[in-house]
Amino acid sequence: MRHIGDRFCPGIKISLALLIFYCYVRLSIMSSEANPDREAFVTLATNDPYAYGALILGQSLRNVTTTRKLAVLVTSQVTQPLRRQLNLVFDHIQQVDPLDSQDAAHLTLLARPELGITFSKLHCWTLTQYSKCVFLDADCLVLRNVDDLFEREELSAAPDVGWPDCFNSGVFVFRPSLETHKELLQCALTLGSFDGGDQGLLNTFFKDWPTKDMNRHLPFIYNMTSSMSYSYLPAYLFFRHDIRIVHFIGLGKPWLYTYHVRNGHLQPPQGLTSHHDEEFVKKWWSIFVSHIKPRLEQESGSLLYELNLVDGSTIDASSPRARQHAWERGEIDYLGKDGFDFILDQICTVIEGNDIKEEKDEQTPSSSGDSDSKLNDENRMGGNQDKTSPTEVKETEEDAGASPNGENDSPAENNGKGEPGGEMEIDDRPTDDQTKSKCPCVIQ
Repeated sequence: MRHIGDRFCPGIKISLALLIFYCYVRLSIMSSEANPDREAFVTLATNDPYAYGALILGQSLRNVTTTRKLAVLVTSQVTQPLRRQLNLVFDHIQQVDPLDSQDAAHLTLLARPELGITFSKLHCWTLTQYSKCVFLDADCLVLRNVDDLFEREELSAAPDVGWPDCFNSGVFVFRPSLETHKELLQCALTLGSFDGGDQGLLNTFFKDWPTKDMNRHLPFIYNMTSSMSYSYLPAYLFFRHDIRIVHFIGLGKPWLYTYHVRNGHLQPPQGLTSHHDEEFVKKWWSIFVSHIKPRLEQESGSLLYELNLVDGSTIDASSPRARQHAWERGEIDYLGKDGFDFILDQICTVIEGNDIKEEKDEQTPSSSGDSDSKLNDENRMGGNQDKTSPTEVKETEEDAGASPNGENDSPAENNGKGEPGGEMEIDDRPTDDQTKSKCPCVIQ
């Protein structure tokens, strides 16, 4: 028996060694995957306005005490001052080349031509220094800790409110991989995006998301569109305290609102038909005022003029300088103060004001002389007209204007002369209509 045991001992030892080695490797992999330093929240800033959004997003993650790293992808359109600000909030900043779908036809259907640049989001799969990541759009706001998202697998996302069989690409879990990145780019070249943006492309690539694994369907509270409180108020009121991530979809981003620091009053962007719930927009601005604004003031006070912030002393969103910055950013209020009608009215008002001022200046020196002349004329006419009743004055004037033949000699027929010894005073001051007609802007 001892010889038989000796015969099988080498095989048993090898098997045990292989089993131990397998367990060691597996535990090492699991340990590395669970390492918070190898997991990260990722976002994208394609320009300065979205860099402000990324700052608030990153700070909101810090406020809920996340244990994961924070990474941000930026394009060349993000200026250096804001990159320095991002460096204060994020652990890793990586510049990427902008990718644009150039799909004007599909983007027109969405009425969102700016979404083509969101193809740059595909670069997040190149962050291979991380084992797993959660992507968040820069127009998101985190209200509660969401580190549990790293327990999900690629690709986990919440249904889109517009078409629930598609996922919304504002929040999703993924695993960085150069191979996946290559395949996504190939999909973009061959199949394209059915909406012209990254969401259409990602839903095309991960086409089995609706049916493959329901564990990869995130609850709506992880990607709650902030306008939902107007669409389904009962559900919003019931689940509002469970909301973890707010997503400000659409054109009306929080940084486009005007915020009054002293009273917390909000003014939505002009020309928009739908707005976000003010509660969440105020939370966005509260983080900005308490955490971001002090650092921006240290960096450069002029950065604050990029936002519509009113604190009663330093920044006025309606000031010419603030409006100039908005114009330069391409944020033009076509229906308001930047509209043609408003500009035309302003030009006419200035011109009319200058004309009236000049006419008053011309009339001022001769005003006393005209009064004296009028008084002398009245004295020469007898000086008793001020004691005569209005009826008598009218009758007297009619008698004075009648000729011996009973014909009425009007001032025009008497070459501008009235009673003997005096001349009729002619008022040559322009009427309101005449003044307005001088404005070259008014179409006659």
